[in-house]
Formats: sequence, C-alpha cells, structure tokens
Amino acid sequence: MVKALNYPAQAARGLRQWLDEGRQGGVDPRLAADFKACEHLLALLEHPTCQHFQLPDGGHLFNDKLKGIQGKPVRLPYPLISISYHCPMAPGEEETFDGSKLVHVPRRVAVATEMGRELLSPRHSHVFPGCERICMVMALFSTAKRPDLWRPCASVALMPTDKWDGTGYEGETIDPPTFMKEPGGVAFVGKISIMLPGFHQETIRNYGKDWAARSACYDIGGEGAAVLELCEALTCSNVKEQVIQRANPRLNARRAREGHLPFLETKVLTVVVPKQKGAAPHQGGTHASPGFHLCSGHIRSWPNDPTRNIRIEDYARGDASKKVIKKTYKVVVSA
Repeated sequence: MVKALNYPAQAARGLRQWLDEGRQGGVDPRLAADFKACEHLLALLEHPTCQHFQLPDGGHLFNDKLKGIQGKPVRLPYPLISISYHCPMAPGEEETFDGSKLVHVPRRVAVATEMGRELLSPRHSHVFPGCERICMVMALFSTAKRPDLWRPCASVALMPTDKWDGTGYEGETIDPPTFMKEPGGVAFVGKISIMLPGFHQETIRNYGKDWAARSACYDIGGEGAAVLELCEALTCSNVKEQVIQRANPRLNARRAREGHLPFLETKVLTVVVPKQKGAAPHQGGTHASPGFHLCSGHIRSWPNDPTRNIRIEDYARGDASKKVIKKTYKVVVSA
C-alpha cells in the first residue's frame, strides 16, 4: 500500500500561515490582488468537493508522452481536484533547457478546475477560439531547504481540454500558445496567466522581464502536464481509483484541537492486470517469429469506441528456442 503524503493539508496550512503573516500590520496595496488570489486558491484546496489524487514520484504515470489521448478531448475526473507528488532531483536536472538554474521543489500540489468557457472571467473570455471547455491549473510548492514553507506559484495555466494538443484548434496556428512540461516533454496548447501580479512585478525588478516570463511558464508547465497524465490514465478501462487514506471527521476534529493537520481522503490510480498465464511454447510453422522478448507497457484504443483506452502492461512473447532478446526498461510504479 502506498503511503499518503498528505501534501494538500500541508500546503493549505502553509498558505494560510503566509496569508496571516502578510496581513499583520496591513496588506501592502501593491499586493492586494495577490492576497485575493491566494484566498481563492486556499478556498478551492479546502473545498469539501475537492478530490485529492496522489501521483508517483516525478508526477509521471505511464510516461508515454500522452500518446493515449493524442487528438482526443479529455475531461477532469471531477470538477475540482488536487494532484500531489514528490519530485526528487535527478542527476543532470539542475538546469533548464536554456541553462538557467533550478530551485529544487520536491513537494508539489496542483489544483485544477474545469469549466465551460462561458464561466471564464472577462479577461480570459477571448482565449482558445473554438474550444468549449477550459481547465485552470494552479500550484503550491515547498522547497528542499524549507519543507514546512509552502508558497503559491505566481502563474496559472489555462488549457482547452477538448483540443489540448492543438488538433482542430481554430486559433492562431503560426505561433499557437504552447508551453512545455520539460525539455523533451510534450508541448500542449495553453496560456499562462499571472495570478500574483505584485510578486511578478517584484521578480521583474529583481531579475528582469525575460527571466520572469520564463519562470512563470516553466514553474506551472509541469503541473499542467501532470493533470493531463492523470486524465490520460483515467481513459483506460482497467485503471481504477483506489483510496489510500480516508478522512475521519471525528479524528480530524481531535487532531485540530491538538494542533495537528487533518487527514484528507487521498486517491491513487491502480492498473487492474488480469492474471498472467505462462508463456505458450512455440508451435512451429513458417512464420518468422521474433526471439523471446519483453514488450513494454502501452495504451491501446478500443476498436469501436475512440473515447476509451486500455492499459497493456509489460508482457513477454516470441520464440524462446531462437534466442532471448534482453531489454532494459524504466519501471514506473503507478500505485
């Protein structure tokens, strides 16, 4: 059983503490919009309808560059969700694709909500022409040096869930709005909006406009991709939600009195794999079958239903009497 990280509860407490500290002595007028946006983010994260999902390390599930949903619309599993995961720093990831240094943020919580375009604010009503449903992704981070300190991401990602990869997109095609998860990752249609304008202006003053723009895009890009990975996995008929931590109101009330964090109901995704049979012996014949080898897992579409997929896990096939083909795979544990 996977251990629940309970990051959403930690992030909510950290954000509340940050807001309380900022209000002491009065809110700086230049940060008034920032505080209002953070109060809204806190309300979403603590809303009783918010469903909390936990992903494996790095935020990857199948790590197949979203091939299972390319050209297809996606939907969030619930109107309001959070996605949390731990992100270890791997060797060689200390810099971005443009050479700028990264600040390691191992603890991450993304908050995503999906809505019809008619519910967008007036300043966003013009985005993604021809797209009917928009997903908004916000995030909170905790650095390695201060694990108890959670801070909101200054930017927000807007994505059209019906045309997320640009298939059928009716907007500007010469330079469509896209942002990338990471070097070598998947580019998808999106727009960056600044959630904390006061903080963003301070970043511009300290580091320059170009650096601030790259930071706003890079910081939220990975969280948008994690949301799409969750949506991809849930298109598979054999991927199920599994609760790994349940919320107990009486226990949480006692924990609150004692100054402890509540336990939030947390879900992971599991792949239901049918019982594997032993490999059948080679039956002969003239067909030039390959040597015995391991086939890596992948997503396969249902023949008569383009909206449904099925996850095929690793399996072995081929003629062992010829030779054994050895391959090395990176194993991604989904639950």
